[in-house]
Amino acid sequence: MNRIFNARPPVSMLTTAAFKAGASVLAISAPLWLSACASTDSAPVAAPEPAARPAAVILNAMEQRAQVVIAEANKQFTAGDFKAVIVNLSTSKAIDFSSTATQVQAHKLLAFSYCITRKTAPCNAEAERVMLLDPGFQLSEAERSHPMWGPAFDAARKKVTLPAKP
Repeated sequence: MNRIFNARPPVSMLTTAAFKAGASVLAISAPLWLSACASTDSAPVAAPEPAARPAAVILNAMEQRAQVVIAEANKQFTAGDFKAVIVNLSTSKAIDFSSTATQVQAHKLLAFSYCITRKTAPCNAEAERVMLLDPGFQLSEAERSHPMWGPAFDAARKKVTLPAKP
């Protein structure tokens, strides 16, 4: 005759002893678990932090990007594509973070492009910006005698150097 009995998985001697003594398995086995997780190093190893880029490196990269944008705008200007110059220079964020000399270059070229496309208000605004960036800025003789941007830069110089009215 075959008897059917309730088969259970074997229980370790430690667990059996713990239950007989009234202690929990967790209380007895916790020190074992903790010792298995313990490290021989004195300090935990932290994930490496990303290398910080010094501000000078970032600004140098912006300066280089601005010079690339200006070089492209000069090509567009020479080709007579003044609208492309305006879009190129007015949308570049690198110019705002470049050196004063580079900003002057960009805004001068932008002013010339606005003047040629007969957008006088933006032309004057860009000429003023150049004068604010570099109060001693001077156009070359050929540029000064140009009928469109010569007068715009003269007016901008006068406007920037005049004291504000109260």
